[in-house]
Amino acid sequence: MRPSNFTGASQTAKPTNRSAIRCDDSTDAQDAPASDHGCDDDSLEARNLRYWTRRSESYSAQNANELRSWRAGVWTRELEGEIGAGLPASARVLDVGCGPGLFSVLLARRGYRVWGIDATPAMLRQAESNTRGIEPAVTLVQMNAQRLDFADDSFDVVVTRNLTWNLPHPAKAYREWCRVLKPGGVLVNFDANWYGYLYESPEHAARVREAVGSRGIDGSVLWTDVTTMEQIAQEVPLSGIERPQWDIAILDDLGMSVRVDVTVGQRVWTDDERAHFAATPLFKVVARKPLR
Repeated sequence: MRPSNFTGASQTAKPTNRSAIRCDDSTDAQDAPASDHGCDDDSLEARNLRYWTRRSESYSAQNANELRSWRAGVWTRELEGEIGAGLPASARVLDVGCGPGLFSVLLARRGYRVWGIDATPAMLRQAESNTRGIEPAVTLVQMNAQRLDFADDSFDVVVTRNLTWNLPHPAKAYREWCRVLKPGGVLVNFDANWYGYLYESPEHAARVREAVGSRGIDGSVLWTDVTTMEQIAQEVPLSGIERPQWDIAILDDLGMSVRVDVTVGQRVWTDDERAHFAATPLFKVVARKPLR
């Protein structure tokens, strides 16, 4: 799913220390009843679905603004810089958590065959409108990012943005994304430690709020219901885990060759966004599946 940050959020920090790397996301934990592993998946996923259904139009408007601005070119260069080398123009790309279709649009414009998946039907309706008329056509499917209905080795590229942090079982999602990649294929994931401030001290959160406020940035800049997002963030596992260290460890365990760029926000964000998200810089995880 897609983030906001904490300007204007509640002043209470969750009194739990952040873990250095690991997150309990084993297969046993995933398959156990919700009461056995402390995460009521049905309730969490239902609230996520309701939230992103309400956000679908405003989030689509944000994406449209990006597509009309200088940022479309920057995002395209970021993606092409990771996936363009050695790929045919007709390569198969999976856009996981595609939302209103920003990456799907940019990649289809470059000639790739794109499949966009999202769990929220309202987001897919926005993506259908936004990708209409683009050739080659984008295939849009409602699907859970943690349980992909694709065969092994189906895609040359998997891309995703601002999704992993919001998943109940992110390690399972990574396994699925790697599973559907062809040997030699590449996974590109843009994300951040969204809502990690809930695990910091109140003094730290106050300092960042003060820095943002000094720039006159309105906390509603991303049209976000911060209270709802904070409640969800306190239930998903990655909010309290240091990243991208966690991502590197998971992907290394999956046998992927991993590289991380923690400066990507300096290129793709506006000045206001860089200030607004000062405590949660955007990172890019690039993982390549080994050739057999």
